[in-house]
Amino acid sequence: MPGHGRLHRRLLDPRTRHHRHDRASTRNVHVTLRPPLRLVVPPSLGGRRLDQFVAAATGLSRRAARRLAGEGGVWKNGRPVRVLSRTVETGDVIDLIVREEIVPAIPAPPAVEVLHDDGWLLAAIKPSGTLSQPSEERDPNDLALDQLLMLQLARREGRRPYLRLLHRLDRLTSGVLLFARRPQALGPAAAAWRDGAVCRLYLGVVLGDPGPGERVVEAPLARDPAHRWRFAVRHGGKPAVTIVRPLGRGPRDTTLVSCTLRTGRTHQVRVHLAHLGHPVAGDRLYGGALPGISRPLLHAVAIRMPHPRNGAPFFVEAPLPTDFVPLLPEGWDPSALPSPDEACRPSDPRPEPPSRELPMAHRSDTGNKRTKP
Repeated sequence: MPGHGRLHRRLLDPRTRHHRHDRASTRNVHVTLRPPLRLVVPPSLGGRRLDQFVAAATGLSRRAARRLAGEGGVWKNGRPVRVLSRTVETGDVIDLIVREEIVPAIPAPPAVEVLHDDGWLLAAIKPSGTLSQPSEERDPNDLALDQLLMLQLARREGRRPYLRLLHRLDRLTSGVLLFARRPQALGPAAAAWRDGAVCRLYLGVVLGDPGPGERVVEAPLARDPAHRWRFAVRHGGKPAVTIVRPLGRGPRDTTLVSCTLRTGRTHQVRVHLAHLGHPVAGDRLYGGALPGISRPLLHAVAIRMPHPRNGAPFFVEAPLPTDFVPLLPEGWDPSALPSPDEACRPSDPRPEPPSRELPMAHRSDTGNKRTKP
C-alpha cells in the first residue's frame, strides 16, 4: 500500500517505545511486520476528535487509542500524531501501527470508475442515482460522487487529496464528470466555462420520432412556478442552447439522439427535449414515463475543453451504461457517434452564447439546496 514504507521504517526504529529491545537479544531475531491499518475518514465521522474517530473506526477504547498514539502508532496524512484531541476531516488518512489484527468498523464505499487522472484533471463516471455533490436533504450515509472519489483517492495516496468538482449532472443522469486535481487548474477551467470553450455531448433515448436532420433548440430556461423541482422554457429565463441530432429509431417508438450543450443549465437537455415534444424515455418529471424504464435514459457521454495545464484540446468519453441496451436501434454502432470536431462545431453562423455558469469550485452557493431530479 503506498506510503507504508515510511511506517515500516518507523516500526524498526529502535527509538520507538513499544519496539525498543536490547540489541543483543534481537541480533538474530526475524521481525514480522503487520501492514499498518489504513482508515479514511468518511463524512459521517468528519469533525470528530482523532481519538474518537479511532475508537469508532476500530472498536479500540479511547484510552487505548491515546496509548497507541503515545507509542508513535497513529499517523495522519503521512505524519505521526501524538495529540489526539485534534479533529479529523473527511478524506483524512489515518494509519495505525498495531500488533494485533483489527477489523475496521467502517464499511468500504463503492468504487468509482476513473477514466482519466493526470494530476490536473480527473474524469470519473457518475452512475445514475448518485448525487454529483452532497445535498442538504440527503441521508448522511448516501455519499455523493465527489465524496466517494475523495475517499478512494485518499486511500490510494495516503493523504487527503485536492479534489474540486467542476460541474454537475442530475442525480438520475449518468456519465462523465470532471474534477480539478490542483488549485492551478481552477482558473483556466473557470475561463473555459466562461468563454463557452467547454463542449458536452449527451446520448439520450426519446419518445417518438423527432424527424431527420439536426435541430437547434434555443430556448431560455427558468424554474417552473407550478412545480418545486421542475424547470421550464420561460421568457426571461437564462439563455440555453442544445443541438439535437437523431442517431436511429429504436424499439417501442423511441429514438436515440445525441445532444450537444452550448450552455449548461439545470435539466437543460431534459427540458429542451420535452419542449420539442419528445421527452427522454423514463423521465416522469417531464412527461416521458415508459413502463419498465426506471430512470431518464440520458447519459453524459463525452466532454471536450482546453486542458488547464497548457490549453491543448482535452477529450474524454464514457461508455454507454447497460440500461440503454434494450432501447438501442437494431445494429447500432457506437462509432456512429459524432466526432468531437463534428459534435462541437458551431451549428450556424451566429456566435454561440457563452455559459455564464462557472465551475462548481468557483461558485459561492455550493452550500445551497440542490434541485431534485
